Amino acid sequence: MIQRKKTRVLFFDHVPFLGGAEQSLLDILRGLDRERFEPLLLVTSPGPLAERALAIGVAVRYITVPEAVLRRKRYAIRLLSPRSFRDALRLLPVVVRLAALCRRERIGVVHTNTLKAHLIGGLAGRLCGCRVVWHFRDILVRPGLRRLIVWLSRRLSDRVIAISGAVKDQFGAGYPASRIEVIYNAIDGDEVRRQAAAGDRLALRRELGVPEGARLVGMVGQIARWKGQEHFIRAAALLAPRFPDVRFPIIGEVQFDEWEYKTELIGLIRELRPAERIILPGHHHDVLSRIGALDALAHCSVEPEPFGRIVIEAMALGVPVVAASGGAIDEIITDGKTGIMVPPCDARALAMALAMLLEQPRRAASLGAAAREMAGRRFSMAGMVARINDVLEGVADG
Repeated sequence: MIQRKKTRVLFFDHVPFLGGAEQSLLDILRGLDRERFEPLLLVTSPGPLAERALAIGVAVRYITVPEAVLRRKRYAIRLLSPRSFRDALRLLPVVVRLAALCRRERIGVVHTNTLKAHLIGGLAGRLCGCRVVWHFRDILVRPGLRRLIVWLSRRLSDRVIAISGAVKDQFGAGYPASRIEVIYNAIDGDEVRRQAAAGDRLALRRELGVPEGARLVGMVGQIARWKGQEHFIRAAALLAPRFPDVRFPIIGEVQFDEWEYKTELIGLIRELRPAERIILPGHHHDVLSRIGALDALAHCSVEPEPFGRIVIEAMALGVPVVAASGGAIDEIITDGKTGIMVPPCDARALAMALAMLLEQPRRAASLGAAAREMAGRRFSMAGMVARINDVLEGVADG
């Protein structure tokens, strides 16, 4: 029997630290069929993502991308502007180097995991003749940018994986069905619960100086304007007088140069005067035990959420969730059955929903139990990696 040659797949992510997209990429790398594929990870610098990949036996390569390009926010892009033209010129050598790397490493498929990686990897793939898969994880609210990216996707990718129906919808009804499909991000519910149980769930209370009997209602995730922490703070200020035993941690840190927004949040906390009750402990590597320590999780995105990994992890832990509607949240939560949805940017509605959970612990527990069952059924790790293996094989076979 002739053994089939493995396809070498280059997974490219321009972010060296661990956000939701990078956690999902690590899940894919762990589940990749090593009988069919040989993975390599490409990142722009050493960091937690590269360290985790090396720990699971994935080779890592590095490529230098100009800092000005890495720091450029996607919504700062203006077509035909001098700055965009300068960025394009800066990227040309990067594309050439990546194409050369693909030839040298005998890459068959380039899998790109972030918006900047899509553009750089797509151009390099066309230059060197590799097949390209865009794993699309964004909802682009600016119509001009969205139209540009959709147009480029037809030319720079062979297949698009959308992480939710909301992400797929922005490509339009006329997009070739054979070139795009929805594959939800996934979690291993048993592993999530194992890690949460292995962590110190009382550590969060000690760090926050919270009394043992106090309840915790919090947010978890990167601090960013579009994540809407300000609305959680306003809701907490409404809840604080009514529930004197509740503390409101905002667990996470700035990742994409939004320190000004964090400063605004600190000012808002001081202005509303529940300062001792709303706490910003920063990022912690043991996120799951922190989520598991909460009595309720708030998810307050002000723009449509492409997926919402933190929401799924909270569900897997049986933590009741109140989330702003829009994007993939509408696909994940069945309102009133597996969680509660409220309008985005509505602190009063958020406070009312959280108050109901605090006042009705049996209802909160019922929502958490239903969410846990649903998360394990709909977002299984085995199902996700099997479908991605099939996509990569189909693209490689051309």
